[in-house]
Amino acid sequence: MEKNFKHISHIKSQLTRDIIPEEFHGLTPTADNSDAEGSSPVKLNLAKRPTADKLVEGEIAVNYLKGHETLMIKNTEDEIVGFVNENELYETQEIIAKGLGKLKEESSSNFSNLEERVTNVENKMEEFDEGIEDMELVTSAALNDLNSRINAVEDEVDNLNTKIDENYANLTKVIDDDGLVISSSLNDLNTRLIDVEDMGDRFTNLETMVRNLTSMIGMGYDFVDLGLPSGTLWAKYNVGASSETDYGNYYMYGMGSKTYDSTDTPYAGTESPLSSNADTARQAWGGLWHMPTRAQMQELIDNTTYQWVTNYKGSGINGGTFTATNGAVLFIPAAGFWYDGSKGGVGEGGNYWGSSPNDSSSAYYLVFYDGSKGVGNSSRKYGYSVRPVLG
Repeated sequence: MEKNFKHISHIKSQLTRDIIPEEFHGLTPTADNSDAEGSSPVKLNLAKRPTADKLVEGEIAVNYLKGHETLMIKNTEDEIVGFVNENELYETQEIIAKGLGKLKEESSSNFSNLEERVTNVENKMEEFDEGIEDMELVTSAALNDLNSRINAVEDEVDNLNTKIDENYANLTKVIDDDGLVISSSLNDLNTRLIDVEDMGDRFTNLETMVRNLTSMIGMGYDFVDLGLPSGTLWAKYNVGASSETDYGNYYMYGMGSKTYDSTDTPYAGTESPLSSNADTARQAWGGLWHMPTRAQMQELIDNTTYQWVTNYKGSGINGGTFTATNGAVLFIPAAGFWYDGSKGGVGEGGNYWGSSPNDSSSAYYLVFYDGSKGVGNSSRKYGYSVRPVLG
């Protein structure tokens, strides 16, 4: 038992004044009146904090025997752990009481701070609740506005769908109506196409008939279709010739079928074009053949490509070719001319009378040679070649 003895002074040396309020919650006296000898022992419980050191293990029981100066200290196992006199106990009580007073003050201050913090928290909670209420009002208003807008959009969508349905119905009706019109039009077009095809066949037949008729009109003389704007057809060779390279005969202007004679008096008529009796081509070939007008000669020059040719197709004959855009080629030999009983310019140029007078002593003619072609006018005394035309 002596090994467990701890004097109170030793306890006080281990428990400083600063430590007491931190390590002990209170000092509680209790009275026990059941003592057989009539004494009034006092039991003091020093309850330590959960974090206290192992200064004294368990509770410290201090039994105060009335009338004695000495106190006995026991632990929770009822083992005597020390003795202390009454004065030292009171001094210990005073130290503990002061520590408890300080702890109470600090606890009170801490409690006040805690109350203040709680009040602040409550105020903050009130402010938060007010903010929440304001936010709920704003949110509610925004949601109401959003719902109104959504309803408006839904109404617009419904109106749009209604219009789409109406337009679709109208469009369907228009398509149906137009479909009938288009179908009718297509049927009519097909009928017309069939008619056009028939017309094409008829046109081909007509073209053949026209060519045959033209051949008959031309009295069997061949011609070249140059695709000229006026539709004029040029004879393939000269009056009095038997081929395109043959020079043929020479004639004064307006002398009909009479060949050149230097002793003849030139024709003085000024009708334009020449009358049938004065027209060499009409009188020589018959049918609808005639001498070209000034305009027809100019048309030939303007709508063909002219080229001077020597030894045409190996014939030994020079002349000019007039090539059309349709590929047709008209060759006219350089037959020269007669004047005052003499022949000249053969192989050097071509001179061909037209049916248009210039005045009573001259007339227009087609002239060409190497490097040049054109429509000029000449004295009617000259003997020139004649190239007939149809049209």
